[in-house]
Order: sequence, then structure tokens, then C-alpha cells
Amino acid sequence: MPYTAGVFRVMIASPGDVAVERYIIRETVHEWNVIHSADRQLVLLPVGWETHAAPAVGRRPQEIINSQLLHSSDLLVAVFWTRIGTPTGKAVSGTVEEIDEHVAGGKPAMVYFSELPVPTGGKVSRAQLRGVKQFRRIVTERGWLIERYASLPEFRDKFARQLALTVIRHFTTDRTRRPDDETPPDASRPRGTLDATILLWEATHDPSGIIRAYRTDDGLQIATNGKQFVTRLDDGDEARWKAALDRLQSTNLVLAESAHEFRVTPEGYQIADLLGRVG
Repeated sequence: MPYTAGVFRVMIASPGDVAVERYIIRETVHEWNVIHSADRQLVLLPVGWETHAAPAVGRRPQEIINSQLLHSSDLLVAVFWTRIGTPTGKAVSGTVEEIDEHVAGGKPAMVYFSELPVPTGGKVSRAQLRGVKQFRRIVTERGWLIERYASLPEFRDKFARQLALTVIRHFTTDRTRRPDDETPPDASRPRGTLDATILLWEATHDPSGIIRAYRTDDGLQIATNGKQFVTRLDDGDEARWKAALDRLQSTNLVLAESAHEFRVTPEGYQIADLLGRVG
């Protein structure tokens, strides 16, 4: 499918049990833009029902989301873990309906399945788990290329690498293509999302929920939960962890209480609570 340089919408589709992955997708897309948008002459815009859908009546809820978001999206990224979702009257879930309609329109989709441990204690529906397994079997039989991951860092690395490859394959033109486009991108960059996730996780385990950032004769210090994150052994460490703190602020996961202290917000605790399933 031929594309021209411009703005491309990335639809994030998933049931409600993968909020951390949705966050990672958004941040990885933003990082791609920071590094590549000027050179590539294109911008990726992450969209999702929780941020881009508007109230409407007269049609099925999923049909409204499809018309407002899905039909104008260029790439779809879907993630499943323990839930398949709620039936829509047309498909087994809203996420499945979004995937089916998007692919039927001849547009690219990236579908991920989490292999993280399933929580115990009766919080997970067996019917929902069966639904995920059945859908994974269906898409495998269709011959779709799907991806699995066993940890959040692995998901971040795989998605960063595969997003870059997907952009090269589907959204670049002869004018925006680069000589090194056939070389797989280095998944170790960008790493800002993972650093921000680590810093948030430690901050939520700090007794006061505070990240402290201050300067000494040795340079910038960033600390929380009894740990210092800037080491003088690495010249890039200061910029790395400052960028992680800036990212948490820009996504409203921490809030500045003073020039030197940043408190975790309720949204930050919610994300970190979901992160607990990998620890």
C-alpha cells in the first residue's frame, strides 16, 4: 500500500488488563518521533479510545469507536494477556473486531500475546483465558505473524525494533527511505521507556513516594527508595536518568512538589501496581 510522508495514526487496541503495555506503546511511539520524525518526514500519532473517542449515541459502542478512531488509523497494535474482552454483537470482543476490520481494510497490524504468569487467587476469568487462547489459535491458523513476550522489558525491546521495521516497510517512500533501512534497528535504543518504568517502580516503593533530584559538586543526583540512579562511571547516566524523570512528569506519573522533589501521582501508583505482576 503506497503512503506519502505525513502523519500516521497508530491505533492501540487491547482489553483492560494490559495498561502497562499500552503505556509502553505510547512512549515508544513518542520516542520514535523524537529520534526519526524530522529525518523521515513523518510523525506517528498514537490513538486509543480512552484519549481520542468522544461520546455519541445511536450506534453500537464499538461501531462508534470504529468510526471515530479505527477507520482513520494506519497501523494497529494489539496486545492480549488474560482477557479477550467483551462481546460487541459482531465479534468476540472489541479488540478482535478492531483487528478484523483493520486487517480487512488492507492495513498493517502488530499483534502481541503476553506470556507473563497469570495471577492466582481467582481474579482471572477462565472463560476470558480460553478466549485469548482460542483467538491466538485462530490467528496462527490464518498464518498471521504474531509475537509473544515473557516480560515487560522484552515487550518494549521487541516492539521498538518491530515498530521501526514496520515504518520502513509500510510508511516510507523512495524519498524518505534510507540506505541502512535493511539493517534491523538496535533494540537497545530508544531505552527511555524502560528507564522511566524502573524509576517509577522504585519510587512507588519509597516510603514517601518521592523522587529527589538535586545537584552536588559531583553533578546531578537522582534518588528514591534508598537508591542513587546516577553513577559517575557512565558519562551518559545523568542525561539518561534526567530524561526518565522528565518522561514521568510529562505523562503525569509524577508531579513536582518543589524544585527538587517529585511525588508519584495516583496514575503512577496504578501503573506500578500493574507492573507488580512481573516482579
